[in-house]
Amino acid sequence: MTLFSWWPHGDTPSDVVSDNRIQPRIDAFIELTLCCDDEELSGCHTQNISNKGVYIDLPHALEVEPGTTVDLRFHIWTGRDHIARFLRASVVRCEERGLAVRFTDHDLATHAVVQDIIYYQQYERRSERRAVTPRLSFGANFSAWVARLMA
Repeated sequence: MTLFSWWPHGDTPSDVVSDNRIQPRIDAFIELTLCCDDEELSGCHTQNISNKGVYIDLPHALEVEPGTTVDLRFHIWTGRDHIARFLRASVVRCEERGLAVRFTDHDLATHAVVQDIIYYQQYERRSERRAVTPRLSFGANFSAWVARLMA
């Protein structure tokens, strides 16, 4: 009996062995909002996720100390609607354009959120980060636009 004889996908779990992680990471590209100290940073995306934590791509550099508690609001596309899932996490590592966090709770609810993210990843419409575009403001012209549309 070898060390990985229990592994159902071949001789050795090469992706797990090369990664040297107890909790293997799964690539996932889900949009999220990071909330820290009453500030929200939108435009973030997950890079990979496990049952213990997530690595987040940031839209710009952010200085956060390890150990800081952050709230994560995941915006998940189900194929028909957007749903939101919330988790609390603690910062493990802060890099120039990324943030590694560990979930503060390791209960059934956290596991269910992670499984939702993994499941709905197949329905996500984007495969890369959206370009930031300025929002349009209709102002007073909105009523005229609606009137033309309805005519």
